[in-house]
Amino acid sequence: MGHRSTQRSDSYKAIAKLDTIFGIRKRNVNNYVKKINESVFLLVLVSKYECIMLRNEVMLLTSQVMREKMTAITLYTIRYSDKNTIAHLFTRESGRVAMLLPQGMTAAARRRNALFMPLSVLEIEAMRSPGNDIYRLKEVNALELGHEIHSDPMKNAIALFVAELLGKVVIDREDSGELFDFASRAVSLLEYQRRGLGNFHICYMMKLAMFLGIYPDLGGYTEGYGFDMQEAQFVRYDVSRPMVLNALAAREIYRMSRMSFANMHHFKYNRTQRGELLELMLQYYRLHGAISGELKSPDVLAQLFG
Repeated sequence: MGHRSTQRSDSYKAIAKLDTIFGIRKRNVNNYVKKINESVFLLVLVSKYECIMLRNEVMLLTSQVMREKMTAITLYTIRYSDKNTIAHLFTRESGRVAMLLPQGMTAAARRRNALFMPLSVLEIEAMRSPGNDIYRLKEVNALELGHEIHSDPMKNAIALFVAELLGKVVIDREDSGELFDFASRAVSLLEYQRRGLGNFHICYMMKLAMFLGIYPDLGGYTEGYGFDMQEAQFVRYDVSRPMVLNALAAREIYRMSRMSFANMHHFKYNRTQRGELLELMLQYYRLHGAISGELKSPDVLAQLFG
């Protein structure tokens, strides 16, 4: 009698483990069939009193769990349920991914979840089961936490904009190595930047355009020419072509192409000019399909920097 009770207990523990790993929620059914890699099946016979599982198939199913290490930049987090939050991340290895973060009241859980602030650069080990696009967090360490980014109001506003912009442009990108390296370097630059903060987001968008393949063709610039937003090149100004900016705007685009994070403090703009340049860059990104929809964070930037 005791032996049967032990077997039954072990069986229920195995089912519970499968619950945790694979999200199986079937309890009071007679048969549950799990298909693995379109060819291998695991038959789990469940009854009210006993459960029989074939040991080899359980080992095979467990072996399908993929554990991956990745370097990630946090884009944003959303509350999924009372017990879980989903973090949307930009990773060097897999582009954009979603990760389930269990909530908790312990100090360790609070410290772990505090790491997932926008633009935090993290080293992560996570698990993912076949057919599931959401990763489960195993371990996380901060590579660049960004203390000033999250405590300084100006840097925090820039970080929210950069994270939101990245979230728009990396939706389906997997060839993300160079883009990720640029984005992670920019996080470090923002953390330690002391001058020219009002131009950081403008410089960032100019540099980002290179990695998205939409950087303007600067070779044809001539004083007095306009800039064709659709064709991304300098042309003779024609007032009848609405997508061609006038000579003054074209000169400013050419001037911005020489901006870097090291010299951006030399570019003097007032609040109105800075706001117009940001709107111009966003319009350019939309025209070339880099982003769609509206961004919320530019309104905060406009209040701080114009």
